[in-house]
Amino acid sequence: MSIGTYVLVILFLIFAFFKLKLNEVVLLASLIIVGVGLADIISVHGFKNTFERLRPCHSSELIEQFELVANRCGGRYGFVSSHASTIWTIFAIVNFSRPPKIFILIFLFWAMLVSYSRVYLGVHYPGDILGGAILGLLIANALNRWRSTPNFKY
Repeated sequence: MSIGTYVLVILFLIFAFFKLKLNEVVLLASLIIVGVGLADIISVHGFKNTFERLRPCHSSELIEQFELVANRCGGRYGFVSSHASTIWTIFAIVNFSRPPKIFILIFLFWAMLVSYSRVYLGVHYPGDILGGAILGLLIANALNRWRSTPNFKY
């Protein structure tokens, strides 16, 4: 994840600190940390190492058709995008906490920008991004459902 993502999350948690009880802020931060960790582990070990789909920048047929914007390509395999899975996990967890609409719009814009940048940089196919976004939303949905169970205590 980029430094911008960390800054956004920290600013959101600072805002939440003034609007929510301390235990709710700690829960929100914990859910984001667990969600990002799960998204990263599952995207790499559950998908990339299983499907072994080459990134566009590692494909000898495609590399001649475009110029890499950045001089680095990342790991060998790209399905699913870890950036997409983690940023969409963060977006969904933040969205579930019912923040002011401006935060929803900022995190939605950031998730879309990060996702687009992966394709623009030539390190992911659009399908990698879609798969990562779906994975991230599913992980966040599972964590949010767990958080909203009647027996959940924090």
